[in-house]
Amino acid sequence: CSRLDMIGMISGTSPTIDERFEQSQQYNTEHGFATLHAPADNYHVYVCTDTHINGTRKRWEEFVDAYRADDVCPVAVHLGDIIDAKTDFNYVKEPLLSPSPKDTLMAVCGNHDIYFKQWENFIAAFKTSTYYFVVKTPSGARDLFVVYDSADGTVGSKQLQWLENTLQWASKQGFRHIVGCTHTNF
Repeated sequence: CSRLDMIGMISGTSPTIDERFEQSQQYNTEHGFATLHAPADNYHVYVCTDTHINGTRKRWEEFVDAYRADDVCPVAVHLGDIIDAKTDFNYVKEPLLSPSPKDTLMAVCGNHDIYFKQWENFIAAFKTSTYYFVVKTPSGARDLFVVYDSADGTVGSKQLQWLENTLQWASKQGFRHIVGCTHTNF
């Protein structure tokens, strides 16, 4: 974060981590988990964090343009704090609305994404904050990306159990790589 926001780093004004986890799991149960297909065995994943969009989308649009232009990038991941203050997530998604076959953006919620009662907007835009997705390569190798919510500095007991179960399951599935994606560094 570019500025010190002690309350936002510790506690948002949105539902608790366990409540957000339950909402995410409901979506996952209804819609499943994504499997993406990489165009090459050695593919790229574009990752950014803390864009804090609040009036200009210049860097955000540069990020979107960069991953769309990369022929071996099947997915981009934003690691939280997409917005700042009361910015509307639709403002963020506008650059993604123009037709492109490369619009696979995965997102993690950050403390600023939930701080100003923005959880409802985040979940409407990105559907879930705790999930995983698989990237499958042309040779059949599979990589697992585990995305989990740490927006208020904790993972909560329910999500921690899910994370442990997911990693135990993944360890038996022969994934080439297992990558964790979250906002807060632990």
